[in-house]
Amino acid sequence: MFSPSDKKKVVILGSTGQEIVKLLDARRASCDYDLEVLGFLDDDKGRHGASFLGLTVLGGSELLKSTYADCSVINNVARTMGIRWKVWRRLQELGASYCTAIHPSVDTAYAQVGEGCIVQEGVILGTGAHKGTQEVRLQQKQLHTVRDLDATIRLDR
Repeated sequence: MFSPSDKKKVVILGSTGQEIVKLLDARRASCDYDLEVLGFLDDDKGRHGASFLGLTVLGGSELLKSTYADCSVINNVARTMGIRWKVWRRLQELGASYCTAIHPSVDTAYAQVGEGCIVQEGVILGTGAHKGTQEVRLQQKQLHTVRDLDATIRLDR
C-alpha cells in the first residue's frame, strides 16, 4: 500500500473522456494505486469549476506552468490522433511530465508501453508488442508485434 506522501500527483488533461476515470477506479480497487488524482484540466473555460465523474475541472492547461507544475499529466485528449498530437506538443512546450495509465487487467509482460500511453481494459499486448509515446488503446484491441502497430497512428515518429 502507498502512503499519501508516496503517491504521484496527477492531473488529467481533457474532461470529456470518461473511460480514464473508470481505468483509474480499477487501479484504485486493485490496491496498486500510486496516484493522487487532483482533478481535470481543460482549456474549455465553460467547463472550469464543473464536476466530472466526481473530479473537479480545475482550470486550463496553462496551470501546468504554475499551480500544477509539480504534477504528472494524463493526456486524456483523444478525439482524433491529430488533436492528441497537438496537445502532446503543447505539453512538451510546457515541460510537462507524463503519467502512463494502464488498466490493471492488462498483461504488459514482454511488451513495451511508451510514456504517456493510455491502455484500457480488454487490450491484449502480445509478446513483442511496442506502444509508442502518447498512444491510446481502447477495448477489444489485440496487438502482437511491432508490425501490428505500423497500421496505427503513432505519435513518436
